[in-house]
Amino acid sequence: MFPIFIIGLVVGIIDSYAFYKYKQSTPSETKLHTQENIIKQLEKDNGMLNNLIDKLYDKIDKLENNLKNK
Repeated sequence: MFPIFIIGLVVGIIDSYAFYKYKQSTPSETKLHTQENIIKQLEKDNGMLNNLIDKLYDKIDKLENNLKNK
């Protein structure tokens, strides 16, 4: 009876340690939701910056054309 108890104790300790490591590496729902919101905001910022860059390139092209025409 005692060896079965020891085996159960060892298996329980290993299982607890594995669960602890799993919980450490897996983000909670709150962290996951927060990270998704941050990603969405950064995507919006990236889109806005890309639009601004496109407008600036258009202005540069217009200025270059004006200089060539003069």
